[in-house]
Amino acid sequence: MNSRQPDAQRVAGRRSIRTLVPVLAGALTLGTFLVGATSMARAATEYFNPFDVNGGFSILAQGDVTLGNGELEGSVAATGAINSSKQNYPVLHHVGGMADYEVPRIDGVPVRILANEFAGVPAGEPAIEQTNSGAVPGSPEDLASAKFVVTDNLRGSARGSNFLRVTNDDSGVLDLTKVSYSDDAIAALKTDRASVGAYFPDMDQRIAAASQCLAGYVPGNDQVNFPTLSGDPLTLGGWASDRPNVINYDDIEGANVVKPEGYFPTADAPLVIKFPAGTTEIGVLNFEGWSASGAQQAYARHIILDLSDVTGTVRFGDHEMGAVWAPNANLHFTGSRSTNGQWVSQDFTTTAGSGGELHHHTFAGLLPCGETDETPEP
Repeated sequence: MNSRQPDAQRVAGRRSIRTLVPVLAGALTLGTFLVGATSMARAATEYFNPFDVNGGFSILAQGDVTLGNGELEGSVAATGAINSSKQNYPVLHHVGGMADYEVPRIDGVPVRILANEFAGVPAGEPAIEQTNSGAVPGSPEDLASAKFVVTDNLRGSARGSNFLRVTNDDSGVLDLTKVSYSDDAIAALKTDRASVGAYFPDMDQRIAAASQCLAGYVPGNDQVNFPTLSGDPLTLGGWASDRPNVINYDDIEGANVVKPEGYFPTADAPLVIKFPAGTTEIGVLNFEGWSASGAQQAYARHIILDLSDVTGTVRFGDHEMGAVWAPNANLHFTGSRSTNGQWVSQDFTTTAGSGGELHHHTFAGLLPCGETDETPEP
């Protein structure tokens, strides 16, 4: 069973069995990592997880979030405003994804939404409906609420079985069906800290440091492996089982099917797909034998799409599995297929009418960055 997720503001010091959240010793210096050694004498490897910066949130947007796709099974943090572009946008725990994740805590309260404000709703008076459905009754995931830095524009009222309806000055509605209405219900939604960024210590530096590590994934770096490509349909061979396998998106773009020759991503051998500067769309990523249905959906936890070098707006929706690291780009989800992973971006938008769902899968691949002194055999 997973251990309980700590408060997001304490994430910077969180240790786990396989990784340690990077703590910066300098502007772009990755500080402390879990140091591990193999049974053979070799240099110990330092690992990092870019998505530790999310603090447990499915989506971390360094800007505004607009939700309009099928649903979000997970959580979202936005340093700007959050709103919806459809009626009754569902925010819940589990239907088509997997339920084995935890929601973050802000000020000790489990939440699915953290934003500077709930505002800027488009025409049509759309609403967000946070039901938390699919969670274990009485669990933090079932009782999760929302938190906002700005609450002066919010009003509360009782609806249904006395749950809290939040209405903003733009006529937007947020129904928190697992939060009871009370006279001080809106006051309880206000964050203790003065900004969303205050809950993500050293966010800019940590993002820059993680992107710098990913930039080192080039041929000649023996900490990673580049599979060989051949044939039509495209076949990839020479996979590693003990280090990340790196593919350049340019090499597989447009391929109807990519044959992985028995490989599938694991914690020890995650898949890294690198996208070049100028990318405007994440196209189809169709690996033969990999299905987003059933247990294979968890492959998403060991796939990362690296868009560190990409700026501007990037549309996506045709890939079904993999965390998207796009800290300098605006992500725009337009898909009819559901997608599984975590996301880091500037603005984050999902198109109204697109039926695809967003499913939380915590990234768990072991990504090396640098080496320490040689470690003797045990």
